[in-house]
Amino acid sequence: MNWYGTLPVRWEEKRIGAVLEQRKEKNDPVKTDFILSLSAAHGVVPFSERKEKGGNKPKEELSRYAIAHDGDLLVNCMNVLSGSSGLSHWYGAISPVYYALYPQTDEVSIQFYTYIFRLSVFYKSLIGLGKGILMHESKNGAWNTIRLRIGMPDLKNVLVPFPERREQDQIVRWLGWHGSRINKLVRSKRREIECLKELKKAVISKAVTQGLDADGDMKDSGVKWLGSVPAHWGVSTVKKHFRIKKEIAGKEGYDVLSITQHGLKVKNVKSNEGQIAQDYSGYQFVHPGDFAMNHMDLITGYVDYSTLFGVTSPDYRVFQLRDESKDYPHYFLRLLQNCYHRRIFYAFGRGAAEKGRWRLPKENFEAFDIPIPPREEQEAIAAYLDKKCDEIDGLIAKVAEEIALVEEYKTRIISDAVTGKVDLRDVEIPDYEAVEEESSIKSEDEETEEDTGYDEN
Repeated sequence: MNWYGTLPVRWEEKRIGAVLEQRKEKNDPVKTDFILSLSAAHGVVPFSERKEKGGNKPKEELSRYAIAHDGDLLVNCMNVLSGSSGLSHWYGAISPVYYALYPQTDEVSIQFYTYIFRLSVFYKSLIGLGKGILMHESKNGAWNTIRLRIGMPDLKNVLVPFPERREQDQIVRWLGWHGSRINKLVRSKRREIECLKELKKAVISKAVTQGLDADGDMKDSGVKWLGSVPAHWGVSTVKKHFRIKKEIAGKEGYDVLSITQHGLKVKNVKSNEGQIAQDYSGYQFVHPGDFAMNHMDLITGYVDYSTLFGVTSPDYRVFQLRDESKDYPHYFLRLLQNCYHRRIFYAFGRGAAEKGRWRLPKENFEAFDIPIPPREEQEAIAAYLDKKCDEIDGLIAKVAEEIALVEEYKTRIISDAVTGKVDLRDVEIPDYEAVEEESSIKSEDEETEEDTGYDEN
């Protein structure tokens, strides 16, 4: 059974090779140094404007690149199965692993086939053609860790729907109009999520620095970042309340803990994802009740209070409260995390920020001034924030679910349109303002394949 099922009797089905031609123009001698990048999430963008932070870097030897034209459909042969394709709006140089496809005749709309190539039911149907490293499917159906190469001869033999050109154009116009409305709704929902995240940060910041009594007396803390604090609070340094520790494991066999922006997690050392050490015997212990901080990068780093036993990088900072009878750990966790969220630590860092190495030195950390409420008030603040943050997280999850449903609906209407399940020939399409295509929302714990495509192996 093919991926599209039955087609209207007026439609044909053709092999991709009879519809699209591969452009084989080389950038040798060099014709352009304007490099294009391709990803499943964002389609085709100039390499200098790509949103992915990782990925391979462009080669200095531009003569090894190929050429793409404005209006070409670009497909990453190494990542076809993740939907890594998109329509180019530029003339530029592309990685040798990209296919640049263009219409065989004027009877082919490249926009129509771009919709097909970015359709999950289509690219998942190609799994059997791939050769290379296997992948896995995430909870929302996205395919990750994909390095299955599909050769052009195999891709050319894949069958696709082929309505007459006039109907292709009508479908493209209708999907553009409908997609514009959906994208506006999704953008509005995403703004709602961002506002809720900012509200959560503001609630935490206010509670840990000003307490819960809005009418209480305040005093100047004498600390620039802190401002005024409740009159009965103290102000002290990290060193007076925390003790830095480092216990090297000396052997392997323990769970390796990763400090992520979503807290401490056990790293899957067999997955080859992220930075992997050759030997974990030099890692340091983290015990339940310890704080663990990635102080090496104050932009993407974080801090968490451990409920786990394991080891983490010796470059990270592990510390504990000196006296938990006087200080409540969950209040200080919220306080320290707030210093990451609000980039308060950033002003006390040093290093090379442009290289992602803006660290918080030990002496600056220990001398860092923090507010000290009474112990019972610390507990009250922590309990209040647990409740408020759960409420806000619930609202965020609800909006994210709404976005996922809208995106699912959008995928369905695209699938129905490009396979002829709905007859759009006589549908009147209102004038509309084109809206930039947006990728589906991804859950916070979803692993994504960053694909800049500069890998020939």
